Amino acid sequence: MDTAVKEIFQEYNPTGWLPNGHFQTIFSTLLDTSNIDSVDYHRHTLLLRDGGNISLDIHNPGKQKVAVICHGLTGGSHESYVRTVVAQLGEDVTSIVVIARGCANTTITSPLLFSAGQTNDLRTAILYIKNLYPDVDLIAIGFSLGANIITKYCAEEGDKCPFKAAVVLSNPWDLYKGTKELEGSYLGLYFYDRAMASSMMALLNLHGHALKETHAEELALINSLKWPTVKQFEDIITCKVGGHPPDFPIPNAEAYCIWASSANYIEKIKIPFLGLNSEDDPIAFKAAWPEPADEYKTSPSNLYKCKANPLVHIYHTKHGGHMAWFEGGHPFSVFRTGPTYSDNYPAPRRWFAKPVAQLVGHLFTDNFAPAPGASEKPVRVFDGDMEWETRDPNLKEFVAYSVLTKGDEIIHGGDESKNNVSQGF
Repeated sequence: MDTAVKEIFQEYNPTGWLPNGHFQTIFSTLLDTSNIDSVDYHRHTLLLRDGGNISLDIHNPGKQKVAVICHGLTGGSHESYVRTVVAQLGEDVTSIVVIARGCANTTITSPLLFSAGQTNDLRTAILYIKNLYPDVDLIAIGFSLGANIITKYCAEEGDKCPFKAAVVLSNPWDLYKGTKELEGSYLGLYFYDRAMASSMMALLNLHGHALKETHAEELALINSLKWPTVKQFEDIITCKVGGHPPDFPIPNAEAYCIWASSANYIEKIKIPFLGLNSEDDPIAFKAAWPEPADEYKTSPSNLYKCKANPLVHIYHTKHGGHMAWFEGGHPFSVFRTGPTYSDNYPAPRRWFAKPVAQLVGHLFTDNFAPAPGASEKPVRVFDGDMEWETRDPNLKEFVAYSVLTKGDEIIHGGDESKNNVSQGF
């Protein structure tokens, strides 16, 4: 992994008029990306065993190489940071974006939301993918909250991990430390924290009907707060409906952050694993990254192996913000409707897209071992008049699905970028 990363990832030169992480991150939420990296998907929707729904948006279906992608907070396949990577992946790669409950027009149909540490929905999605495309190679790509989920999932699966390798970007790693850092600055607490909480509240208000019967008191409490913080949302909502028993309910936000933090699990990862982070990320703070191995602590290199697990590498840049890493472009692009890369005032490009796609292509080769859990197959079980796919009949209560729709709906990523709850974070 380290040799490939050093060869593929060239020095990042940030856009001159986006000089630090704040400018980069905020610009990513302002730029109209509807005409950039336009990608279409076929949507598949699964009914989960607990009554909930998730969607899988599939681009370029039917290939023997499959990239499984998890989006960021309240995001989806429409997000520009997702589309820019999907657009760069080879024609021989199928991209599947796993859409979390309630996100990107996926309806919440049970009193359960997504969370940063809930991995059963991804586990269920993988079952469906392996049934849809048996005997293909799988590589995971995650962004922000989705990066944390993929990291935790890979660790939990260990020797049964279905992925050949994984690449995660802007992973917050340690949510407890990250929350402390976020709350420790005025801009962090009153801008970034409130922006993320606002996105979570918008999604909750959109789907609150699913919680009215079981969590009316919690809904009333969170709606009584004029400007709730992420911690308050986690305390009141996520700790109650952010996952399955026996982990949930969780006592408080601090306990939830510790439980969900992927940094606490990385020693169990058994596959080649790369994290890409920026030192000036105002959300996924450097203080929360995994500790480097001793021999890297004084190294000038921007690539290090983690002390807890040498299979886990971190490539870090001095600048780039949160899921931004813009280069080139013209500042007037932010004032234009639907700018492209070839306009007189072109939009800046996300630097990471090409090297991530090139690395994924390299990881698919025979230079890297097959996934340790490649031989795991889903099994069918019956419950009443319903047939469910599951990995283990003993897990069917939380890890099982039945197919609701299978690719009839077309999602136009560029168009959808204008219409969803949030874009950027």
